[in-house]
Amino acid sequence: MVLVVLEKPTCIMLFLLKSEQIQELHWHVLLQTDETSTCHFSKQSNIAKLLKDAKIIIWDEAPMTHKNAFQAVDRSLRDLMSSVHLSYAGKPFGGKVVVLGGDFRQVLPVVKKGSDQHQSGDTLVINPHLHCYYIKDYSGIVEIAFGNMSMMASPMFFTDTTTILAATNAAVDKINDLALAVFPGDSVVYLSEDEHIIDSALSSDTPIEYLNKLKPSGMPLHELKLKVNQPIICLRNINPRQGLCNGTRLVVRNLMRNTIEAEIAYGDHQGNFVYIPRVSLHSDQDTADLEGKLSRRQFPVQSAFAITINKAQGQTLRNGIVSLLDPVFSHGQLYVAFSRVTSANHLKVVLPKAENEQSRQTTNCSEKG
Repeated sequence: MVLVVLEKPTCIMLFLLKSEQIQELHWHVLLQTDETSTCHFSKQSNIAKLLKDAKIIIWDEAPMTHKNAFQAVDRSLRDLMSSVHLSYAGKPFGGKVVVLGGDFRQVLPVVKKGSDQHQSGDTLVINPHLHCYYIKDYSGIVEIAFGNMSMMASPMFFTDTTTILAATNAAVDKINDLALAVFPGDSVVYLSEDEHIIDSALSSDTPIEYLNKLKPSGMPLHELKLKVNQPIICLRNINPRQGLCNGTRLVVRNLMRNTIEAEIAYGDHQGNFVYIPRVSLHSDQDTADLEGKLSRRQFPVQSAFAITINKAQGQTLRNGIVSLLDPVFSHGQLYVAFSRVTSANHLKVVLPKAENEQSRQTTNCSEKG
């Protein structure tokens, strides 16, 4: 059941949308409300029954409603729902999902003999979780996600922090570089051994410097920079029985010459320590920049301050920021990105700059089947 609230000059009117019939009900709120006002309906009334049964309350034109009216509705719903369970008395709107709609650039509440400051002060205030952040580039995303340096220095940093999702490898690499630069500690640099293979034979014609610059999808970088206590993600199935698989997220605990000691951050093996060796990796197919295959001996990991949306599929994040500065490019990516967290309060979305707020948008890719 959905209740739709439409703002009127004399009252708040609720329309019950059920099947194809619309029944009009009246939920009166006094025109002159104060900090203690409540709604005028009894717990035995028809409207009380409808409110108890409602799953969602949609409140249209919310910005033109005085904030005291919202507080009156909040008090009344808390009181009403406490008869269902006492815990609802401590939840906003008695635990009901309330969707507020409207445009703050349109008419605001009328305050008699009040100044512009009075009008602004009596207007609904947006929850801080809904604030817009104006970000110029990837460094702004890193600042929002990892602004607390003291938290980043903690050994428990990664298990309590945010993961950034981006559509492309290029965006992920850029964000990871920016985040690692501000992450506390000294970097350890690991260089790979690269070879060019054509028809199962080594080729000596390709300059090694060229091979080092290649970044095939799913392979670690030639120059791998890591710090102790930073997040990383495994790129290959090393030891599934120990939980060390492609996509496993870990925290670096020790960086040695030929081994990385890391702690598994999530899943059934959370808290287990594993040791990651260097392995020889081969590109799956010919790349656009190389005939044949690239063989790279390197640690099969990469920084995981940010990961690709594809790599995040099947994973659950505590907090996520979806960067759409580079839009998604294949079917299902946007759905995967938005469904990695268990609550909308734990998700932020970064969209490209637009001429005005109303035109901020992104393109979703969907195959028609």
